[in-house]
Amino acid sequence: MHQLLHMFHPALMGVLILVALYVFYTGTQRARMLHLGHKTRFAYGRHVFLGALVVLGMLLGMPGGMYFAWHRTGEIGSTGWHFVNAVWYILPLLVLGGGAGWLMHVRRAKRLLIPVFHGLCMVLLVALALCQASTGVLILRSTPY
Repeated sequence: MHQLLHMFHPALMGVLILVALYVFYTGTQRARMLHLGHKTRFAYGRHVFLGALVVLGMLLGMPGGMYFAWHRTGEIGSTGWHFVNAVWYILPLLVLGGGAGWLMHVRRAKRLLIPVFHGLCMVLLVALALCQASTGVLILRSTPY
């Protein structure tokens, strides 16, 4: 049971990263439609629901990851770049990009800057999340249960 709990954070983050890649794809459909004039379908409701799920899941997953790092090593920041990337880069992007997405959802209107800002934040977020996956795998391989 103890080992199963230690795999919860990596498994949850892995699933969220896969969902984030799908949300990213749906967002590119919207960008293609708005900025390139392509005729595509944008699954707005799915994009908003799954995007919010990813943002909330990652926000909740961070304290979980910190708990597991502390439980394994006695230190919260013991995972090095994995911790720094999460707290100093991913967390602000979640707040800013997720906040911009929330604002666009609750106050729907034609906009240019907020959607571009949202998209840039989320593109960076997906890239950094993939880096997190690679450092997370290294952490799992190097630390005993």
